[in-house]
Amino acid sequence: NPTPWGYSPYAEIVDKLVSRGVPTDQIATIGDAESDAKKQALFEKVRNGSVRVLLGSTQKMGTGTNVQKRLAALHHLDAPWKPAEVEQRDGRILRQGNQNQEVSIYRYVTEGSFDAYMWQALE
Repeated sequence: NPTPWGYSPYAEIVDKLVSRGVPTDQIATIGDAESDAKKQALFEKVRNGSVRVLLGSTQKMGTGTNVQKRLAALHHLDAPWKPAEVEQRDGRILRQGNQNQEVSIYRYVTEGSFDAYMWQALE
């Protein structure tokens, strides 16, 4: 089953979300926005709730990503190299202007993996 995302690194995640009932038009990747104007339009869709899931890297969704209005959960799929990158990621959701009083932050780690070591080092 090819997805609209082709061979994106997020294709498997998108497929799983769709199989669990999330409509494809409510899922976006930051790579969908090739220009600053498209990026801002995508961020507006996240803020107004028409895009419910936004996937992207720390670098592409760093400074200037103001989408916190409706965020309920943040999922770390890998461990970054620097503590400042953890703060940058968490800062997408733990920020003034979020309508949710409680949010969830998830870190996915395979036991005994390098990510487990990295999260421990970052702590």
